[in-house]
Formats: sequence, structure tokens, C-alpha cells
Amino acid sequence: IMIRLGNVYGRLKGIEEITRPVLSYISRTLGETTYISVWEGDRAFPAYKNVVRGGCYDAADFIGTSIPLNSGGSAMVLCAYQDGELMRKILSTAELEKRTPFTIMDREGLLEEYEKIRERGYAIEDETFTLGEITLAVPVFAQEGVVIASLGLSAPKHHLPEEKIPEWINILKKGAEEISFSFRFRH
Repeated sequence: IMIRLGNVYGRLKGIEEITRPVLSYISRTLGETTYISVWEGDRAFPAYKNVVRGGCYDAADFIGTSIPLNSGGSAMVLCAYQDGELMRKILSTAELEKRTPFTIMDREGLLEEYEKIRERGYAIEDETFTLGEITLAVPVFAQEGVVIASLGLSAPKHHLPEEKIPEWINILKKGAEEISFSFRFRH
């Protein structure tokens, strides 16, 4: 894990400095936990988070641990923006983890879900990672249009009525745009 995180750090130096104010703002505005995840090799890893006291992941520190490619909203966004053939290859050997009864275990179904995420520009992960929780995640783009990270928000499902989802996704997208803009001036 440490070698992977070192590689990620080397490529995305300054990510904490750039993302911290955005994560903090979104967490304060919406009252939920936010985080940034990055892609390294064939896996997605949360790099930084802003936890809301009593919110999702308040007691659990998942930073630097691999997120399942078939259940975490931020990982699914990152998978959706990888090369399709690469994802087929990765999924052909990946051990898929069934975290809840709603976790997608079918590889073709998972590829279809990645396509839907790419088409709409965000992921809604509804209890596929943790029962009772929902995650919204959007891509963060580099200058070349390459996805370098995903910005995610996790909330207890009862905190996020369905009619609020579009509003919250728009807030996340604006945050991702701000992060993307800042990265353009870093490199």
C-alpha cells in the first residue's frame, strides 16, 4: 500500500492542499462526509477525507485502502473513465467483493453500470458498499480531459431524499471543477 500511495503522491503532489478547502466546504454545506479517491494501476484508493462528526466513516479510517471496483461510488467513477479494454482485463481476474445484497457481482452488468456513469457524468451508489448509506461521486478531470480523481460524498440514506440528489450532484460537480481548475495551475 505504501508504494502505491507514494506513486499516487508523486503524480498528484499537492492534492491535499488543493482538495481540503473543497472537501471542507461541501461537508459544511451538506453536513456529510466527503473524500477524494485516486486511481493507481488497477485499483481505486481514497486519498483524503473530510469527516462530519457522527457521519459516515467518522470512526473508520479507509484512507489508502483499496475500494472494491464493484461497490464503492468513487471507485466506480474511476473505473468508468478508464479504457474499456483495460477494465475488461482487470475485471476478468479481479475478485469481486459482495459487501451487501445490492452489490453488483455480474461483470457484464458492472461494465454496463460504468457506461451509465460515463454517460450521466456521476455515480449514485445506493447501499452497494454499506447498507443504509448512499454515495454520490463525480470525476475530477486533468487538463488533458483525463480523469485523475473522483470526488465523493457518503451519507446515511435517510439524510438524502431522492429529490435532493440532483442538487447535491451539482454541488459535487462544482467542487470537482474547482479542483480540476486548481490542478491545471499546479503542473
